[in-house]
Amino acid sequence: MDSHNMITFRQNGNWFTYRAAGIIFSPDSKKVLLHRSDDDPFWSLPGGRGEFFEPSRETVVREMKEEMGVETAAERLAFVIENFFEYGGYNCHELGFYYLLKAPPGSKIFETPAFEGREGGQKLYFEWFEVSGLESVELYPKCLRAKLKNFPEAIEHIVHRD
Repeated sequence: MDSHNMITFRQNGNWFTYRAAGIIFSPDSKKVLLHRSDDDPFWSLPGGRGEFFEPSRETVVREMKEEMGVETAAERLAFVIENFFEYGGYNCHELGFYYLLKAPPGSKIFETPAFEGREGGQKLYFEWFEVSGLESVELYPKCLRAKLKNFPEAIEHIVHRD
């Protein structure tokens, strides 16, 4: 991945980022895989920034391969989330595409309740969380705490402020 091709920019105290993330449920659909970076106290769905001229579906599959070493398949787009929040001294505007993903049966990610991955030189922590208990997890965007429990049949467009 070439960080110069990532679609993100900062201007006058504002930060825009274009992100694609994956929703991976456990085989029994009772848990969802979340991740956080080494220096963040909160959790998010795994994914990353899109690159110029890369469709978001390809971005999320690439990110899963880079971060976890697992080939996934994007089944369908579940959410488009426009999220507005503050982070690192910036007013952030994130445009996120959230895909329902399938990992191969027997994949290594299903073998343990938590594991580590990497993105460049940064350590990532992955962990399975009970979908029924997400309201007690520091998961962002916050709207996902309820949306993952009542998973939509069709794409939902959400405008959210954390």
